[in-house]
Amino acid sequence: FDARVIESRRELLRAGALAAGLTPAQAAVSWALSQNGVTSVVVGARTVAQLEDVAKASKLRTRAAGLLDQVAPAIPPCERVIEVLLSYACAAKCPFCYNPPLTQELLSRDISWPQAAGLLFQRRQEGYDGVWFTGGEATQRADLPKLLALSRRLGYRRIQIGTNGIAAASARTARSLAAAGLNYARISIHSADPGLHDAAMGLPEAHRKAVSAIANFKRHGVAVGLNFVLHGTNAAELPRFLELAYGTWGVEDVDVLFPHYRGMMELNAARVAVSYAQVRPWIARAFELVASRWPKAPQPRLINFPPCTLEDSCRPWARDWRREDCGDHSLAHPEGRHSELHEMKAGQKRQGKQCASCRLADSCMGFEIAYAERFGEAEFIPLREDLCAAR
Repeated sequence: FDARVIESRRELLRAGALAAGLTPAQAAVSWALSQNGVTSVVVGARTVAQLEDVAKASKLRTRAAGLLDQVAPAIPPCERVIEVLLSYACAAKCPFCYNPPLTQELLSRDISWPQAAGLLFQRRQEGYDGVWFTGGEATQRADLPKLLALSRRLGYRRIQIGTNGIAAASARTARSLAAAGLNYARISIHSADPGLHDAAMGLPEAHRKAVSAIANFKRHGVAVGLNFVLHGTNAAELPRFLELAYGTWGVEDVDVLFPHYRGMMELNAARVAVSYAQVRPWIARAFELVASRWPKAPQPRLINFPPCTLEDSCRPWARDWRREDCGDHSLAHPEGRHSELHEMKAGQKRQGKQCASCRLADSCMGFEIAYAERFGEAEFIPLREDLCAAR
C-alpha cells in the first residue's frame, strides 16, 4: 500500500464530509447504509459519544451517497506539482479568461527552453512528481514535445497540459504529444452548443476540434479531463454539457470553474458576469443528472466555490475553499517569477464579518475580494450545525 495515497484519500474524505455537514464516521456509515442489499452496519464504537455520533448516520445517508465512490478517482497520482505557464500566447479570445489582454509586451514573455529544462530538473530534485504545462495555450510552443519527453525522463509521474484542444484535433499532433510522454490532458470546452463555444473562443470550429482532440488523445492512451468555466451565457447548459462529457465523450473527469473577476473577465463583466446565486440551481440540477445517469462517474470538481454558495449535495465536491486544498502546488510564470498556489488564492480572498459565526470559519479562506466588490457579500451566509436540514 502507498501510505501517501491512503493518507490523501483520508484527507479528501474528511474534507468532503466536513463540507456536507458530516463527521468522517457518519459519512462512512451513511455510505455503507446507502448501498444496495445492505440493511445494517456493525460499528466499533468505544465510547457513548462515538455511538451517538454514528447512530445519526441512518438519517443522513442521502448526504453521503456517492461521496466515498468519488474518493479514489479524485486523488491525483502526484503529491507535489509544478505548473509551468510557458507563455501568454493564445489564439482564443475568451472574454472570461483569467489572463490580462494580450499586448506585444506580454507576448514577449515566455519561459525559454533552458529555463524550463533547468526548472524541471530542479523541481524533480526537490521531490516534485507532477508537472502541468499551461499558458496561454501550451500547444503553441514548438518545443512542447521536448519538454514532455524531458519530464518523462526525469521521472515525473503525471505529465499534463492545459489546452483548448485545437492543435490536438490533428491526430498526428495528439500522437506525437502522447509519444513524447503526455499522460493527461485538460481540455477547455465552455458550452454544449458548438456555436456558443466557438463564439466565446473567437475561433471557428473550436468546439468540433476540441471534441476531436478528446478522441485523439484517448486513442493514444492519454487521460482526458475537461474544464468548463461558468459565465453569464452558459450556466443553463451545464447539465447538457455533463451529459455529453460523460455519456458521449467519455472523459475521466470535469472541473466546473466559477470565473475569477480578474484579467479579461474583469474587463468584460458587463457582458458575461454571473453570480453564485445564478449558477447554484444549475449546478444542483447537473449533479442530480450525473448521480442518476452515471452513478459510478466522478461528480465534477467545483473550483472557486465557497461552500456556502452551494446546495448541500454539491458541497463535498468543492475543492479549493481551504488553504490546504491547494496542496504543494508551485507556479512558474512567463516573466520569471514564482508563486505558490495557496498563497496566491489566499491573497485574493478574505472572510467577511458574518463568516466568524460559520461552522467552517477556521478552515475556509472566504470569498474573492473582487467578486464581493461587484456583487456584495449577501450571498455568503454562515453555515450552522444544521446546515443540511435547512437549505
